[in-house]
Amino acid sequence: MYLIGFNTIHFPWFIPKDFPRDALKKADREKLVRFIDDYNQDIQYKFWEKIVFVLSKLIYPPLAKAIHYRLRRNRFSKLQHGLFRSFTPQFWSDKGDNKTLRLGVSKDY
Repeated sequence: MYLIGFNTIHFPWFIPKDFPRDALKKADREKLVRFIDDYNQDIQYKFWEKIVFVLSKLIYPPLAKAIHYRLRRNRFSKLQHGLFRSFTPQFWSDKGDNKTLRLGVSKDY
């Protein structure tokens, strides 16, 4: 699984649904597709967030960078916590089926 976009106001993240069919069991695959459907809407920037960012960029540009950083970090945290809440601990445990999940970003999210 990978994210498309830059996690910015202009290019928000999008989670595609194209992943290997045999990578997950059918129940887990369906749960992941539901998660993707729910979180694609959730990780989009809200209208008020865009307005706050644009206004801060016009009024005091140094503050806009800090606001944008915080919005990006919150998106990442929301996605990270959502993944761990959506799947049971048994899904994440290693039972020799070599499941790996890497969720990482650059230092500026």
